[in-house]
Formats: sequence, C-alpha cells, structure tokens
Amino acid sequence: MKVLAAVLFLAMMAVGGYAIHLSQQVAAATQQVADLQAQLQEREAALSVETATRVPEVKEVAQAPVVDARAASATAEPISAQSQAASDEGETFVSMLMAQQSSPEARARLRASMRASLATTLPDIGEAVGLSLEEESRLLDLLAKHQDFTGLMFSGDGSSNTPATRAERAAAYEERQRTQDAELRAMLGSNYERYKDYRETLPVWRQRSDLRAVLDAAGVPLTDAQGRSLIAALSVEQRSFNQQTRAAASQGETFPQVLLAQISPERRQRLLNVAAAYLNPQQLDGYKGMLERAAAGK
Repeated sequence: MKVLAAVLFLAMMAVGGYAIHLSQQVAAATQQVADLQAQLQEREAALSVETATRVPEVKEVAQAPVVDARAASATAEPISAQSQAASDEGETFVSMLMAQQSSPEARARLRASMRASLATTLPDIGEAVGLSLEEESRLLDLLAKHQDFTGLMFSGDGSSNTPATRAERAAAYEERQRTQDAELRAMLGSNYERYKDYRETLPVWRQRSDLRAVLDAAGVPLTDAQGRSLIAALSVEQRSFNQQTRAAASQGETFPQVLLAQISPERRQRLLNVAAAYLNPQQLDGYKGMLERAAAGK
C-alpha cells in the first residue's frame, strides 16, 4: 500500500487535480473488496461464537477438585483438535474468497466495471487525442486492462507472481509502467504525445465536462466554439500550475498541501480570470459556483 501511495503522489505531481477523482476509477473494485471483507467478518464472527461456547468446558475441567492427568489430557486433545479444525476451516474460507476474487470470471467483471468508469473519468479523450470512436473504444479497453493488471499485481494474493517485498513491488511497477507505455505508443502512434498532454491537463477536461452539465441545466449551454477556446486557455493555466506544484514538491511541500493548493481561493480565481474571456456573465457565475462546490466537497 505504501508503494501505491507513493505512486499516487507522483501522479498528482504530473496531473494536478487527478487524485481528487481517482476514487471514481476504482469504485467498483473497492465495493467488491468491501463485500468480500464483510463476508469474511461474518465468518470470523461465527467462528468466534463457536469457540466461545467451548470455553466453559475447559474451565470446568480446570476447576475440578481432583483432576486425573490422563483424563485431562484426553479431554484437552479433542478441544485442541476442534480449535485447529476451526482455524483450518477459516483459512480455507479465506483462500476460497481470494480464489473467487482472482478467478477469470471475477477479473472479467471487474475489468468491465473499470472500462465503464474510465468512460466517465476520462471525458472527451477521443476529441483530445484525435481518435475515431473505434480508436477511442480500443484505447479505453487497453487502459482498463492496464488498471486490472496493476491491481492484480499488487493485491497481495500470495501467488508466485505477486511481488513479496517493497523493493520487488517497486521494481515490478516500474517494469510494468514501461511495458504499458510501450503498448500505448504502439496503439496511438503519432497521437501519443497528445495523449500525454491530455493526462497532464485532465483536470480542465473534467471541469469542462462538468460545466457543460451545469450550464445545460441552467439554460445557458456552452457552444462548441466556447468549449474549444475554454479548453485551450485552461490547459495553459493547468500546465503552469502543474509546474508550480512539482517545484513545490521538490522543495519538500507535502501531498496534503498540494491538494489544498488545487482548491484554494487563489487557484479558483485564476481559473475564473482565464474563463472570463470566453464565458458570458451567467455562464461565468455557473462556473464559479461549480468550483466552489467542488472545493467544499459537494
């Protein structure tokens, strides 16, 4: 988990506000793990009750005024065997759950959930990278595959393919990153650099997507020309902000401080100043309200 936390920190330096939305990408996986944990807790509770009902039997033997050593031994052995059987049964149940989690069917369901989530958390990726609908679909399939493989690699399932130590996990992650990057380059060709820039400026693409929904509801929708101009201008601002946060991190600024900088009043005002050149007053008010709600976590 510490390796993943470090990876998330580095990712935040690269894409600014990406971490705020990261939970959406893994919501399906998180829910599935929570369900399995609940099942395990229920089983552990049942085992605890079963063990507790046997404790008085042990106490009665211990409190007997005269105890024959051989009789006590004969009584204790079945209890020990029963406890061991219960422990073995619990381990078997955990192994069964882990096997279910890593089965081809479960992985397929999880990957489908990741694919659906990516379509939401990576808005307008086809427009940004210059892809046809078919090319965009293939890219999302590949990204879901990458997420699933990385999650399986670091799930700690105890298989021979799971890196054991922190150093091994870090090395495995770096190697997998190189492999995934090569796959993306092969798929995207000359559009690879546009994809990298999209990931760098992803927060503003998400903002534009959210703003469209807000303004549509308010009856003052963005025009296509406004949307293109807004993305271009806000992307310049995002790249500048990313450079500042990377510099701050190199000087020892902590991860929480970087997150706070992204939703600070000063940061919001910079975005509004840029957008003011392309939005009418009513649209700008809608953008301001959206930023304030995001900063408040609403």
